[in-house]
Amino acid sequence: MPPKNTIFGVMFDEFRNRMPTDEPDLKIGRFLLWVSGYTAINQKSQGDFAYLRTPTLLVADNIIVFSELSDTPIFGFKKFLEELLSMYENISVKQVIEFSSDNSEFSLKLTNDLGQIRIDIKYYSWLHNGALEFEEHIDQSYLPKIINDLKIILTRHY
Repeated sequence: MPPKNTIFGVMFDEFRNRMPTDEPDLKIGRFLLWVSGYTAINQKSQGDFAYLRTPTLLVADNIIVFSELSDTPIFGFKKFLEELLSMYENISVKQVIEFSSDNSEFSLKLTNDLGQIRIDIKYYSWLHNGALEFEEHIDQSYLPKIINDLKIILTRHY
């Protein structure tokens, strides 16, 4: 842990205090996502068109990216789940699927190449007018856990 008397130490403490303390609702490689409720009180009644607050965290080799501003519609979670199920059931077919927040805070692209899945993660920075991009790989054995996590999110919030 960085020393408290440095600027970095103060910034790190402030950053850490804003992060969720519970386990993430969805983990895809180094990408972590929490669902912290609806974006407004009346959202629940809007079904597929309801928006969920989805803070995210990415811990890469030399960088930590945290976004507490992401909003993701329920229909985005449903579509992602359907596409992941298809990818898992047809693992021998090359496929590309995408998942992103509605406000363009982050995007994920999963590319299946015969059981090896490349994850392309982008975090958009409006402040710096660009994007941070990361790539990692998993195999198909991780897909059932991701699918289960998505089902739990949808059961809780739909």
